[in-house]
Amino acid sequence: MFEHYSVADLFANLYKKRKANILALIALFALIAIPFTIKAVKNKNTLSKTQQVIQRILAIKSHLRKIQLKRF
Repeated sequence: MFEHYSVADLFANLYKKRKANILALIALFALIAIPFTIKAVKNKNTLSKTQQVIQRILAIKSHLRKIQLKRF
């Protein structure tokens, strides 16, 4: 059956079923992405670590501003 199946036939069938393929792709993405999103939202350590990084960045920025002011 598949001895004479060409790449052109494959692309033709993909084109014919493009709506079903797009829906399947969206469903697959949702099945993969939703559990990771829920896990990230429920994980409180991620938020606190992010806040710590932001505080460090702000502290570095203020320190650099003080250094620049002292120069002039």
